[in-house]
Amino acid sequence: MALAPSKGYLFADLRPSKLDGKRGAGIGKTLGRRFKPITGHSTFHAFRKNVAQTFERHRIPDTEAAQILGHKKVGMTYGVYSPNGLRIDQKRDLIALLALPEV
Repeated sequence: MALAPSKGYLFADLRPSKLDGKRGAGIGKTLGRRFKPITGHSTFHAFRKNVAQTFERHRIPDTEAAQILGHKKVGMTYGVYSPNGLRIDQKRDLIALLALPEV
């Protein structure tokens, strides 16, 4: 999948689900088929847990980790006044902290 900052998405090639219109279902299926046998994670949420732990060990602020993990930002400061959050290059730098296998 290609990075396309002009579209505002980290993974611009993801298509919305026919059921709920969310864009993450495809990457979950890809993870299941390709990454589980390689990484040893039994579920997608086990993988997310590992991502969260990695970010915490690198002392990444909650507001930044939340944007990668797909959680909503809370509070007035970031949740209301900074709805777009990190730039795509900043998200890419955070993802680079993860030790993912090449597929």
